[in-house]
Amino acid sequence: MNNPMTVHLTKKIHAAAPEGAYLASNCMISQQQSKFEEVISSPAERDQQWARIVSAKANQRMCRIFNTKDEWDAWRSWVVAPKE
Repeated sequence: MNNPMTVHLTKKIHAAAPEGAYLASNCMISQQQSKFEEVISSPAERDQQWARIVSAKANQRMCRIFNTKDEWDAWRSWVVAPKE
């Protein structure tokens, strides 16, 4: 599993993120669900996606950018796995 890029989510960072990558906010609804998580949209759809980010109050907060949703799922499972 690759390490995700951890960033302070700004409109500039969002605009520069690679299309198709997976964005997950560090603000969590539960141990299993981020407050905002989506595949980074095409440049033509970024403004609409940014509006959803702001609506979820995930802007100006820490987030992680993964190459794929599968990487996010694997990372999340590793982070919340019971510790022995």
